[in-house]
Amino acid sequence: MQRASPSHSGDVTPLCRASPCPLTLTPFSHNTVNIGRPYDKSGLSGEPTKGADHTDIDFGPFLDWLKDNGVMKDKVSLHDFGDEVRGVVATKKVAEGEVVIQVPEHMLMSIKRVYESPVGKVLKKHAEVIRAMRMGENAATIAVFLMHERGKPDSFWRTYIDMLPKNFTTPMFWERPLIEELQSPEFTRHVEANRAMQVMDFNLLKPLFEAHRELWPAESSGFEDFRWCSTIVITRYCELDIGGKKTVALSPMYDLPNHEPHTKTSFGWNPDTKSLVVTAGRLYQPGEQIYMSYGSKANFDLLYVYGIAFVHNPFGSIRVGVPQLPTDHRDVIEAIAKHNHVELQMNKLLRVSDLYKVPDALLQTVRVSLLRRYDLERLGIAHWNAPANLEGGIYVDHNAVALDSKPSYFVHSLEPISVYNELCVFTFLMRSLAKRYSRYATSLASDWALHSNADTWSMVPRKKRLAVTFRTFTPTPPRTVTRTVNPSPNPAGTDEKQNVLHLYRMIQTRRAKYIHDQMGSWEPPTELARGTVGTRSPRPPSFAVQRRWHS
Repeated sequence: MQRASPSHSGDVTPLCRASPCPLTLTPFSHNTVNIGRPYDKSGLSGEPTKGADHTDIDFGPFLDWLKDNGVMKDKVSLHDFGDEVRGVVATKKVAEGEVVIQVPEHMLMSIKRVYESPVGKVLKKHAEVIRAMRMGENAATIAVFLMHERGKPDSFWRTYIDMLPKNFTTPMFWERPLIEELQSPEFTRHVEANRAMQVMDFNLLKPLFEAHRELWPAESSGFEDFRWCSTIVITRYCELDIGGKKTVALSPMYDLPNHEPHTKTSFGWNPDTKSLVVTAGRLYQPGEQIYMSYGSKANFDLLYVYGIAFVHNPFGSIRVGVPQLPTDHRDVIEAIAKHNHVELQMNKLLRVSDLYKVPDALLQTVRVSLLRRYDLERLGIAHWNAPANLEGGIYVDHNAVALDSKPSYFVHSLEPISVYNELCVFTFLMRSLAKRYSRYATSLASDWALHSNADTWSMVPRKKRLAVTFRTFTPTPPRTVTRTVNPSPNPAGTDEKQNVLHLYRMIQTRRAKYIHDQMGSWEPPTELARGTVGTRSPRPPSFAVQRRWHS
């Protein structure tokens, strides 16, 4: 498991009334905080099930191998929840701050271990191949070593490799109809791009495998073998700081706790014992599953990388593209972005618990991208029109401008650049969200109906439940709950569709507030003055709005 924006403040006077950045004022919030877990066993959005033909995994040989090689796990054991979901369960009372798993250095499948092996000697001779891998040099190094060890019947790692899952719930392994259930063209593009990347990476490695069949036999070094190994590495590796040097590794036992967004259970490197340690973030009673956080990730990232999604995920995001740059002054905008250290790349609208916000980095990107003739002329930038320059025989390299003599290229994009530009920013974001919502094939109401019918929901295949959870949420009103051994299985959650609607309403409200600030001639409603958006609790959106967007 992979557990583990610069800005420029120029001195150009803003071209509008002094006003705080309207999209970064107090975001939408609720008075209650949801801290419950949906399932006290798996922690996943779709409860794993054991079918009639399910046979529990025998963890005995693996646990004995761990014990024989010095892995400390005295108060925990492993459990098979079904549907290829395993987890770590406390067998004794575990105190907060207590080390529950300790893995010595020699049990890490690390970069150091790879380069001490025959595989490492080959990789050193072909370093350019590994550096060219799109999956990343470190991940590729571990994946190639795992392929080698997987093909060795007498491998030291054989017990660990045999225990690893044979199948995955990540959309990389889904059929096209199931991917379309996500109703996210962006997600589909990510999956297709990643599949193409895997093929290109394998083609880079194929000559290496063929030249060293003593290390990678043909029967265990095909594309599907590489696909399995690379997925194992991407979904399970850890990043460690050992002696001031950052490294990555696969670690038996460490990689088995499931993700839970609220947990404080952590891991790290203990220099005294020279081992990776997992430390309990709270008190665990016997029989409780011990969770670990894979990071503050939205369901988009969790589903894409790990094949999981949460009904109650406190983190959400909606990706927003970059406005198309006009051809006549594309060069000027790109130069302004470079001079002001603004990245013209896709960013995210964010949600943390019940707080919605537009990050500064996104605002800077959109503001600079939407600079038009009006703004360029007010900034005093000459020769911004490329076609006119071409006709007049004028050539200007805006990237090479001496900024000390041309301060007009500095833009303080953390604040509104001009009234016109800021209104264009609002319009772009609102249209982006409306366009995204119009692409959904099902309404929020129909998804809620599927969630609310327990009999129907239980019959839906687990991968489809993941897809529905990704695109919608369970319409249970928020409420404050306390941490208990068996928390309520139905806390409120919010995901993509509801995120889109809330963000649209927030930006729409901010637009009205911004116009008021610029006009200064009327008293805003109380809701606008204190910065709230919408209602205090989630509710079904206006279906008139849904119909309008779908039409």
